[in-house]
Amino acid sequence: LFGCPPLTVDIENTTMDGVFFTWDFGDGNTDVGGNITDHTYTSTGMYDITLIAVDSFGCGNDTIFSSVEVYPVPEAAFDVNRIDQCGLPQEVCLLNFSIGAEGYEWEVGTFSSEENNPCFIFEEAGTYEVGLIAQNVFLCSDTIVGEFVVYEKPEALFEIVADTTCQGTPVSFDNLSSNADFVTWFYGDGTIDT
Repeated sequence: LFGCPPLTVDIENTTMDGVFFTWDFGDGNTDVGGNITDHTYTSTGMYDITLIAVDSFGCGNDTIFSSVEVYPVPEAAFDVNRIDQCGLPQEVCLLNFSIGAEGYEWEVGTFSSEENNPCFIFEEAGTYEVGLIAQNVFLCSDTIVGEFVVYEKPEALFEIVADTTCQGTPVSFDNLSSNADFVTWFYGDGTIDT
């Protein structure tokens, strides 16, 4: 008679001398027949189940035989906060913006926590998945999954293939930079290249 949505309520018709039956589940749904076995509530609220039984003479009896309470479900939400976007080790703090919850379970890579706003230190670059389960006093829960990326700090490095050449002859450079997807070259004569 109470629980988290979706809440399936078992129904047993114990009416005596009834032949025709009309059910009103209180959530906008109705049904007919004497062999209704269950009904599922998907929204939070209080609901009265009403049964109208009619006997073979056409006499009816309106009975509210049960009230059902469907508990609220929290809404899990978070954001990622960090001081530096690049570099290792990197501290990443998770900001909890969940609504209607009092208990939390975090799973971040190999880390886990039950704190409201945990912080973790990452020693390796990569994409990390974050899972948050937010739970309220009724043990109803909501789960959200997201991800963030930890980047290594780029290191600029190059090598001049030949450090002496004749005027008008092209000079070759080898880009030896690491952890970089884009580079900008400044040649010292006002020329810039990407």
